[in-house]
Amino acid sequence: MCSGGSRRWLLQWRASGPLRSGRHDAVRSRHAYKLSFEVSQRRAVERTEISTGPGMLIPGVALFGTPYFGNSRRFETHLDVADGFSLQINHHLIPDWHERQSDCSSRERAGRVSGLLRLSSLADLSTGNADFFSQSFGNFDTKFSELCLAAYGQDHWTPARSLTIDCGLRHEYNRLPSSLPQDAINFSPRIGIAWTPHPRW
Repeated sequence: MCSGGSRRWLLQWRASGPLRSGRHDAVRSRHAYKLSFEVSQRRAVERTEISTGPGMLIPGVALFGTPYFGNSRRFETHLDVADGFSLQINHHLIPDWHERQSDCSSRERAGRVSGLLRLSSLADLSTGNADFFSQSFGNFDTKFSELCLAAYGQDHWTPARSLTIDCGLRHEYNRLPSSLPQDAINFSPRIGIAWTPHPRW
């Protein structure tokens, strides 16, 4: 721990990576506070030269037309904010941590609307005799978000120089779209004991 108050800000960014920032405050010799966040976004666009008409498949020979999977866009946005506080009281070090994650994903797909024709041979292509035709209908655009909240507390107790006891509890909650099942009872306990029989060990 620091003997006096100090503050530090850290900002990181790469063109191919997320934006990260963090702040660390050593308020007093027995107190410390930390705040950090991360923001990132990913985009994927799939385009084909042909955007109208069905796709045609002759196994082992040719595949042309509008692809069954194609002409789509996908966007993902991720936000992560976390803060922690540590307090030292005599032989106890008590850290406390909170974290909030938010994810939003959207996808727009138009390829399946055109359908897919499967033919056995080139002769079937010339006669228009297909084995089967598959096509989907409806709205293929998807958009959903997820919120994850987490918090934990822990006690790092050192009753003697050769003995350390850790005990803590963590709770997580994921808020999913209403159509998906979710459970708010997500507790994770933790306990640990470290003992050194001899100072030279």
